[in-house]
Amino acid sequence: MRVAIRVMRVTPVPVGRALAAVAGTLAWAFMGARRRTVLRNLSYTAPQRSPAQRRRLARRTFLNMASAAMDRLVHKATQIVV
Repeated sequence: MRVAIRVMRVTPVPVGRALAAVAGTLAWAFMGARRRTVLRNLSYTAPQRSPAQRRRLARRTFLNMASAAMDRLVHKATQIVV
């Protein structure tokens, strides 16, 4: 894992974003239980949206989570003092 993080830190941002998109797409495709959970939760929180709209939103959620995870891997943790 440490090697992957070091490699990602020197990877250009567009390449990292592309890898995150691939990871999000793979997660959507292979994490069926999580996908169903997100879709079920969206049916409660956004009942006014059509099933197709909820599906698009759920898929974008997977893509955004992969992007956020990639950002977290690439950037060292910043300590915020409040």
